[in-house]
Parts: sequence; C-alpha cells; structure tokens
Amino acid sequence: MKHFFSKSLVCGTASVMLFLAGTFSAAAADKAVVVIGKDGSQHEVLLNAVSRIEVGTEYITLHEAEGNSTQHAISDIDRIMVGTESTSIKEIVSKGNVAVWPTVTDGLVNVAGATAGAEVKVYDLNGALVQSATASEGNATINLSGAKSGMYVVSVAGNTVKIIKK
Repeated sequence: MKHFFSKSLVCGTASVMLFLAGTFSAAAADKAVVVIGKDGSQHEVLLNAVSRIEVGTEYITLHEAEGNSTQHAISDIDRIMVGTESTSIKEIVSKGNVAVWPTVTDGLVNVAGATAGAEVKVYDLNGALVQSATASEGNATINLSGAKSGMYVVSVAGNTVKIIKK
C-alpha cells in the first residue's frame, strides 16, 4: 500500500515543503519525531501525526494533524530526530522496565520506572559510589556535572546501565 505524506518546514519567513512519498510497511507507523532536551527530557510525536515543523529564530514548533502543537525553545534542545523508531520512555516503563537516559551526558541523568523510594546509585568503574538519589513517584534525576569525564554505572532496582559523562 502506498501512503503519501506532505510535511512542511518553515524557517523564519522562508518556507520549504517536504514531500515524503513511498511504500511504508506497518513498522513505519512506529516512526516518530523526537525532540530531546538538554536536560534529557523527551517529547515524541508519531511521524504520521505531524502536519508541519516550524523553525523560528528562538523556537521550534511541532504541529500535529489534530490541531495540537508543542513549542520548544531552541536553546533547550539537544537534538531532534525525524523518522526514528518510536521508543517512548512511557512504553519502556509501561512494560515494567527501568529507563535511564541520556547514556551520554554533560550532567543530568534521568531515571523512570523505578518504584517510589528506590535508591538510584551512580558508581565509577572502580566501584566507588559517586552519587545517589531516591526515586520520587518512580522518577529521579541525578546531576553529574561536577563529576570527571568518563564511564559510570547507574544502578537501580537490580538494573544497571552504563553511561558516559562528557
């Protein structure tokens, strides 16, 4: 089955129309536009639900086909991925897993899906405890901005994830 999508990208006063056409499998429905903030936050919209993306001088706005829109300050955005696999943190957590992101960071590391009150610990590769936090409502954020660059291990609820501090 062929599906045709028309997307527009608006830059200031200039406008560029993007036309995406082709044969898409059922897996294509799982593609998304993901805006990842410098603080590790994630905003995801399925690609076929995006009507246009506006890029201004201070903000990027995602407009959805249903009329909803979300605005993101450019200064707060780490990266935007278009057509990436849908890997929503909500989906990971809904399956009972713990999510840790970003795995490469300048400072903040987010944890979701832990039980409330669970201890989140960050260790260096020598096994020394670098920092810890208690999950509140299943979520925690740890600031590693003062830590040295290198690899660390985040441990929560029996799960471990390797991260890199830039």
